[in-house]
Amino acid sequence: MCTKQKLCGYLPVKALLRYFFFKLESVEANTGLEVVHLYELPSPSSHFVIPYVTFGYLRVLLNCSTCTGAVQLERAQRDIIHVHKYLKGGAKRTQPGSLQQCPVPGAEAVGTTWSTAVPSAHQAALLCGAGSLAQAAQSTFINRPALGILPPENFSERLKESLLSVAPKGLPQVMTMACGSCSNENAFKLIFMWYRNKERGRNNVTKEELESCMINQPPGCPDYAMLSFMGGFHGRTFGCLATTHSKAIHKLDIPSLDWPIAPFPRLKYPLEDFVKENQQEEARCLEEVEDLIVKYRKKKKIVAGIIIEPIQSEGGDNHASDDFFRKLRDIARKHGCAFLVDEVQTGGGCTGKFWAHEHWGLDDPADVVTFSKKMMTGGFFHKEEFRPNAPYRIFNTWLGDPSKNLLLAEVIRVIKREDLINNAAHAGKALLTGLLDLQARYPHLISRVRGRGTFCSFDTPNDATRNKLITIARNKGVVLGGCGDRSIRFRPTLIFKDHHAHLFLNIFSDILANFK
Repeated sequence: MCTKQKLCGYLPVKALLRYFFFKLESVEANTGLEVVHLYELPSPSSHFVIPYVTFGYLRVLLNCSTCTGAVQLERAQRDIIHVHKYLKGGAKRTQPGSLQQCPVPGAEAVGTTWSTAVPSAHQAALLCGAGSLAQAAQSTFINRPALGILPPENFSERLKESLLSVAPKGLPQVMTMACGSCSNENAFKLIFMWYRNKERGRNNVTKEELESCMINQPPGCPDYAMLSFMGGFHGRTFGCLATTHSKAIHKLDIPSLDWPIAPFPRLKYPLEDFVKENQQEEARCLEEVEDLIVKYRKKKKIVAGIIIEPIQSEGGDNHASDDFFRKLRDIARKHGCAFLVDEVQTGGGCTGKFWAHEHWGLDDPADVVTFSKKMMTGGFFHKEEFRPNAPYRIFNTWLGDPSKNLLLAEVIRVIKREDLINNAAHAGKALLTGLLDLQARYPHLISRVRGRGTFCSFDTPNDATRNKLITIARNKGVVLGGCGDRSIRFRPTLIFKDHHAHLFLNIFSDILANFK
């Protein structure tokens, strides 16, 4: 019988499930099988029943101080659930009514009484409150396959239920990865291989290419580059660092690559007061992008791709207009560059669209879109023409983790069922309106209020003021984040609603009023 100490090892899985205890109601006269009633708990506690999944079993451990033992739900052959009661010391008791439950304040009845004789794996899953998640998790959470060579037989179907169900328009292909950095790193490789195949045409790979690539020389290792923007952050692996320009500490002491870096627009706020100035700023940056592509081509270094964030997050929550991004996409197409949108931070619905770049209204979709963080797994979507032409060209041992796709499928179902994308847009308006009001009242502390959905931020006078405001807010129970040189950013969950925004604004208003 499992102990509490062993259970602690399953906390990551336990966190996925809802919390229940169940009460023995009766014993069927004709079969002797027990009927239990499920009750859902308001929150986990060491005194409550904690469901978890492990090694092909569904188990519920009772830790009530007045309980005499534990109940184990075992999925036997034909998916018939047998209930065994274990007492302290290992003795088995079969008399009905022997299990006594202590009352649990705040618990709510689930509303369905289940017989333990129901021959359904789906009902076994429901006993853990996770629907099909628990059933699928029995194998997925235990066995982590090397996806590039031995994927589960149902992996493609799982991808359709999760990532491909929210794929950006025009990007039907997906490759999973473990994190945001390796997603971008491998997206760079994908782009370079696509560009070289485009140059090579129908010709085969030459012997010279095969030999020269082994000593890091052209033509096997062509002199290609990714164009990035000042203030961008795309990860800390070697190639990604060449495109990351947000904090010096990220790059210090690491050799890098001679890749072009374009300026990102520095907009003036409020936007409606600086329309002309901001248009000129964006035009300047776009002109510099084209100049850099031409300049590097003259240096015999080809810009194969352009990478950009819809909102530069680590760099200071820097925004640009939708028109800027549409024109940047046109420049990429004009010069034959791949257009890579890094949605590692902005993807998942927080901007009021599932993908932030959907706000741009592109006629021609991005070529590659990377993701991670809120998507629970890393990876990238891409157009069909970017698909590698041979196996093992984009490869590592794990290529992500199928269990994360399982979790993501459940998350997406909740997002759709509860309309959380529209909720983020609506709550974001309440938050942004409140921040603009605070800016009007405390202009010496808050400036450049900006945001899309709940992805909001503002500037403070300096780094010291920013850090002090974050600390005071934390001590009052509000978690804020810093970014850039002096910005404060908001990253609430998708269930953040209007009343949460007003609750925060009241707290923060008091902080600003008393700030010294």
